[in-house]
Parts: sequence; C-alpha cells; structure tokens
Amino acid sequence: MKICIKIAFAILIVFIRLNDIKASEIGHVIPDSIKFMRTSNHLDSIKETPNMYLYLSTGLLINSTTGCHPIINMLLGFKKSKNRFNLTYEYRFGNSDKYYKILDNDTLKSINAYKANYIGFEYQRLIFKNVSHELYTNTGIGIDWIFISESETIKNNKIIGGLALNIGIGYAFYIKKKHGPNIELLYHFTNFSDIKGTKIDNNSILIRLSYNFMNDYKQK
Repeated sequence: MKICIKIAFAILIVFIRLNDIKASEIGHVIPDSIKFMRTSNHLDSIKETPNMYLYLSTGLLINSTTGCHPIINMLLGFKKSKNRFNLTYEYRFGNSDKYYKILDNDTLKSINAYKANYIGFEYQRLIFKNVSHELYTNTGIGIDWIFISESETIKNNKIIGGLALNIGIGYAFYIKKKHGPNIELLYHFTNFSDIKGTKIDNNSILIRLSYNFMNDYKQK
C-alpha cells in the first residue's frame, strides 16, 4: 500500500509539474530556451519565403583608360534563404579623363565623351550575418556598352561594347534595426569587341554605395 501511495504521489507531482510548464508557456513567463527555439523556427520559416524587392544605389567605376565615373544602379530581384537573384541596370556618366580615338567615316577622331550602360543578371550569396553585420558574395554576367552620340565631331552614332562579368564582395553594417550603410567592391571585366581606335582597358573596379532603410529586403 505504501508503495502504491508513493507511486501515486510521484505521478501527481509529475502531472503538477507538467501543468506548471504548460501554464508558463500560455502565460507571460516563457523560458529563454523555448523563446530561442521559437525565434529560430520563425526566422527559418521567414528565410524560406521568397521576397521581391527594388533597390537603388550609387558609386564609382574606375578604369585606367576612361578614368573615374559616377554610377546609378537599379536592381529588381528576389531573395530566398541565403540566395539573392537580381536583374541589374547601371548607368555610368561623366567625360573620360583621357581622350581616346574611334573610327568615324574612315577617320580616327579623338573624343572624351562617355555614356556607359550595363544590364545583367547578378547572384548574391550570404556568407555571414548577425544583428549588426552582413557579408555576401556577388557574381554577375551581362552586357556593357558605351554610347557615343552624334555631335560636331562624330557624324554617326557609335556603340562600343561586349560581354561583361562581375565578381566581388558586399558588406552591410546596421546602425539600427534595418538601417545602415552598404558597400560592394567588385572587379568588373568587359570584353570590348570590334574597336577600331584606342583599346579601352577591359578591367575596371566597381564600387557601389547605398543605405539600407526600413523594410530593406536584406532584413526581411
């Protein structure tokens, strides 16, 4: 009989303890371990949900032939987990630092005009992230071209361009939640083809700068 009473008492204690745990989950006090698991599961479910976004940035392109040029970059893409897929358009402007020659009406002419465009597909992969910092790789492929419009010097519109490749790294620092600067440093290669005149350097350094505002796609 004493053994039965002890067993019943032990079962009662276990039952009361289970009810206490269940009540704590329902009430205001939730153990930190349970909070962490719930938060992790919630974040994992968010990571698996694709998010569309539109993003703008500025920066510089540096080339040994044409010099340093401001850029305006716009991308449309979506994010899933650690992967981002972007359709990117970039406009670069400002006269060339050096005069270069192009063939116009069978005559080599020196110009410094520069209006460059890039459109391509870029893939970003998140490699590190915490509350304040984010590090990711960026690779891309597209078409790069320089448009030379008709002028007093040039009789016919010209396009110099070719296949372009990007590879580099990006870093974001969050001063507050969803707020902070972002920088990308990329090696940019363009295979300029059919150039009759000065050979433009195929290799450039591309720097993109932006600021992440509220509801930025990188924090969704």
